Amino acid sequence: MIRLTSTQKENIAKLIKKGNSLNKISKFLNLSKTTVYYHFRKIKGKTIKLPIINFPSEKVKGEVVGIFAGDGSLCFVPNDYAYVVRIHSSICNFDYLFYVKKLFERCFGTKFRICEYKTKRFLEKRSKLIYHFFFKFLDFNPRNKSNTIKLKKNLSDEFKLGFLIGLFDTDGTITKDKEGGLRMVYFTSSKSLANQLKKTIKEFGFECNITKSKDECNQIFLYRNSIRKFAKFINSYKVNKRLKLWAGRSMEDRFLGNSNQSGNLV
Repeated sequence: MIRLTSTQKENIAKLIKKGNSLNKISKFLNLSKTTVYYHFRKIKGKTIKLPIINFPSEKVKGEVVGIFAGDGSLCFVPNDYAYVVRIHSSICNFDYLFYVKKLFERCFGTKFRICEYKTKRFLEKRSKLIYHFFFKFLDFNPRNKSNTIKLKKNLSDEFKLGFLIGLFDTDGTITKDKEGGLRMVYFTSSKSLANQLKKTIKEFGFECNITKSKDECNQIFLYRNSIRKFAKFINSYKVNKRLKLWAGRSMEDRFLGNSNQSGNLV
């Protein structure tokens, strides 16, 4: 944090006592919000509420971590001393981004905002607590996440199932080939994650293998006789949508669980 002059401190104090907002003071004095908030808190007291992290099950926790592993990113902004968490998406996947927004807000107990840049949309939250949360379950270099990411050891089968859900809903795909057969593949640049994913899928009783694409990306593909059973097993948002296995259930139903009216994630 930069050291302020006595005059700057006095100006901040005057503006705070006059009832000006944190944003307004920051812009007016050309100072970062973090710097202003330090002095704001001395006068007004603590105003930022910390996220309350609460997962209803290991499966849901695994799904959240899987979503981040597939489409997430972290960055630290020195000027604002901000820890930024983002989940990226394209314009055409807005319905899924909306689903992820509700999921993350419920599990982390705080609001995420949807941002838009050109043809991309992403969720964003500035939180040191959430930033460090993902390192409890994943090993990776934030500056080279796609190539270095891997899952930590000694996690439950329920967590791993949720992790598969998050992965296949982000970087997975299910398509039909020229003969009308199904093809289900997960793509990752991380060799370690590819090997972990292959092992996990086989531990759950499904057949798969790893190949390399032309650009050297790892492709974990399900054998044809395992695809429908695996899709039903993971019961994920986007895979179900593609296979039309919704059976009339809306996105909200999927989020709240089976028709038990409990409001709990499953």
